[in-house]
Amino acid sequence: MAARKNPQLTHAAKPATFEVEAYNERGEMVPTAVAGEHPLTLYLDKREIVTLMTLGHAPEALAIGYLRNQRLAESIDDIAAVQVDWETDSVAITTHSKKPLPALDKKTVTSGCGRTGRARERAAVHGARLLVDRLVLAHLFDQIEELRVA
Repeated sequence: MAARKNPQLTHAAKPATFEVEAYNERGEMVPTAVAGEHPLTLYLDKREIVTLMTLGHAPEALAIGYLRNQRLAESIDDIAAVQVDWETDSVAITTHSKKPLPALDKKTVTSGCGRTGRARERAAVHGARLLVDRLVLAHLFDQIEELRVA
């Protein structure tokens, strides 16, 4: 078995907060740290996949996690490099295999609705598995309804 080689990563973390002037409880203007989201568009082997909203603390881990969660990368060993560029609000991910990707709609995932549209994408990629998920979900709803009525 070949030795595992970690992907080449940038270390492009952004500060978690930035300062703004805000009024305190006494009506005085004071510097206040607030969190701010930043868009980060993921490109997998030069193909635009998604724009994620992020605080920017660990953008490389976010990109790898998204690919794993969406089953666009089977293993960390599939990934050759993850390069974040905040000047263009993008991350370029290159794989060793550069295998063809399934058809995906371009979308933006915000922190408030990170799961929106996932079922539609999963149906396109893993149709049979989605059917099982729906059956399990229907069974759970039936059980909840029985408990509610009892």
